[in-house]
Amino acid sequence: MVTETLRSRLREETRPAHDAVDALFARCDLGTYSGLRIFLASHRDALTAFLWACPDPDLIPRIDDALADLASDLRALEGCCPAILIAAPIQDDALAQAYLWHGSRLGTQVLARRFQSAWAGSPPDAGRYLNHAPDPAAWRDLSERLTALPARGVAADRTVAAAIAWFALFAAAARHHLTGATLDA
Repeated sequence: MVTETLRSRLREETRPAHDAVDALFARCDLGTYSGLRIFLASHRDALTAFLWACPDPDLIPRIDDALADLASDLRALEGCCPAILIAAPIQDDALAQAYLWHGSRLGTQVLARRFQSAWAGSPPDAGRYLNHAPDPAAWRDLSERLTALPARGVAADRTVAAAIAWFALFAAAARHHLTGATLDA
């Protein structure tokens, strides 16, 4: 029998929320200006809330850099995509934030390849965020830490609930920017 760890519990219990976010972002065609703009604006708004709530001093400069890349990319697209303010989840946890941050940076590598492919060698100058390099060593360290922690208990419950809440926040940002958006330009 395999012992359940916090990492395995996070992966299993956040899967529906993660899939919901992925389904929303799949509606953003990264090969169009409007789809790319919506994707980037959604991330900008969610990461702004993420930064305001971030308790980890090691993540703050990384999130700042990502937000600077998002701002640059959105300026390059020259479209109007006003920022919205989203309140951070009431239940929060540093491990949950690290799990989402490092996991999303790895997932963005797949999206960066789609972005490059969609623009067939002549992408707009708006790929800084998508090409923002992940930190595999930090993901590995976090994975080891989560694997060493028990899957059950108050702390584990708080981490899982916060991770689900952060996924929901990213989904809310995506839904906001997708509502009424024209995705064919």
